[in-house]
Amino acid sequence: MKMTMHINEDVLADVVKITGVESKTKAVEFALTEMVRRHRLKEFAKKGLGLTAEELRNAWEDPFPQVVDSSFFIDRLRTGLDPLEELAAWSDDWELLTCGVVQIEVLRGLKHKTAHQRMAEFMGCMLYVPTLNAVWERARILAWRMDREGKTMQVTDLLIATCALEAEADVLTYDSDFARVPGLRAIRSLG
Repeated sequence: MKMTMHINEDVLADVVKITGVESKTKAVEFALTEMVRRHRLKEFAKKGLGLTAEELRNAWEDPFPQVVDSSFFIDRLRTGLDPLEELAAWSDDWELLTCGVVQIEVLRGLKHKTAHQRMAEFMGCMLYVPTLNAVWERARILAWRMDREGKTMQVTDLLIATCALEAEADVLTYDSDFARVPGLRAIRSLG
């Protein structure tokens, strides 16, 4: 739309310079669009999300990745449930992680060749937390501290816990020992 306006030339020149647009018309459009954007932002901010305090506390899904402990796989298999189907249902909502200890503990116990192969392929698609020297050192320190507190754990569980701590992840597990690890959150379900 064409119109005639009286605009302070110095202000218009500043808008052109600040925004980097190539014409006075585009500078005016930019300034008006920016004014509308800021107004809308204030209006939305005044209204908020429209939730109660309780609803706000429950509005955020925990984005933490999950190290899936071997106990989860083993429990599901022993009860006749397919752990891959259950994890697949949650794979859009959670990052599923594994480590070498979990892979060995689960894969060594699978008797059926096809199940072993499919489980290995599935675990190969999970994010892998490597057990580098820093993980071993952290596990050693964690073991020493926990032993002094009377909270002993198997080395394999300590390594799994340390991998989760390194990845800043929770552990999906049925092993109650993980709940004793300082700074680690052990959960029994992704739901």
